[in-house]
Amino acid sequence: MRPQKMGNMLEKISYFTQLGGAAVLQPAVDDFVERLLFDPMIGFHFKGVDSNRLKLLEFQFMARALGADIAYEGRPMRQAHASRTIFAGQFARRQTLLKNTLLDHGIDPTIVGELLAHNEKLRPAVLNLPDQDCLTMTQSGPLVTHVPVARLENVPVAKPENVPAVNGEAGEQKS
Repeated sequence: MRPQKMGNMLEKISYFTQLGGAAVLQPAVDDFVERLLFDPMIGFHFKGVDSNRLKLLEFQFMARALGADIAYEGRPMRQAHASRTIFAGQFARRQTLLKNTLLDHGIDPTIVGELLAHNEKLRPAVLNLPDQDCLTMTQSGPLVTHVPVARLENVPVAKPENVPAVNGEAGEQKS
């Protein structure tokens, strides 16, 4: 949010207000949902989904994230996406579609960046990832830094057979 001087007081103007409010956001959201529905990489996730309800929830979600005093009536992200297997690349594709749509509608890149950053914080919930203490976030997504050893105890160890020994010189075999 950007501060704006109002008389003797400093009032913060929300990103929602800065971008032009519902008159600007709603058409962008409608276009974004249409792009989602027909996208060859992720559109299948939305088969059978009520597109009007999705448009409403996306609008509420984005408006709220941008500082509007609008209630989001959808389920929490983890719960809403729990029945789907969503991969990091699919999440990234949604982010790309969102970014391109908002920019195509003339929304300020700073505001677009804020909304994308907000969505990134929700990546673990949308992808149904484990708790954050087992993850390190990178620019390309979560990097698993802890794998429980108990899961690996009964895994057979592959032992190479008939592998010739090599001398100190590269490519020379011992005789």
